[in-house]
Amino acid sequence: MDPNLATACPSPCSPKPSSSIEQIIGETIAMAACAVARGVGDLQDGGLALKTKLVGADLIAQLYALRQECAGAIDFEVVARIYGKQVLRALPRAAASRRAHR
Repeated sequence: MDPNLATACPSPCSPKPSSSIEQIIGETIAMAACAVARGVGDLQDGGLALKTKLVGADLIAQLYALRQECAGAIDFEVVARIYGKQVLRALPRAAASRRAHR
């Protein structure tokens, strides 16, 4: 796995208390997307690492909890798509570019 990809993804730390629910959802969906990318990289390098699997599972569980918490209050899928894209677009492009040309 390319270590640059890991540093380009947001860390799995808790969001800032002042973050809006939309921003929290966006950050969590972006972290989940990065975990999937790490998993694909792991598989290309010979096998899925346990840490990658556990982080991905935890992020999916967090997304499920957020979706349940927001049920009826917001359109979760739309918020996840819009805010997730914003977070992913803000990531450093150099790491993603190196990964694509590997």
